[in-house]
Amino acid sequence: MISNAPFMPSDPSERFAMIFRALQRSVADNGYRLKIHGPLLVLIWNYLSRQIAR
Repeated sequence: MISNAPFMPSDPSERFAMIFRALQRSVADNGYRLKIHGPLLVLIWNYLSRQIAR
């Protein structure tokens, strides 16, 4: 059986980072549409970056 699922790393920390990077992209792409103020977007982005670095 062939699966069309995207690549998912086996290491939990790599999975976590991949999910959080996708979340960062989503926040960046949808922030304006959702009318989230710029400084708040920066805080969210920085928080997610720190979580990835951990």
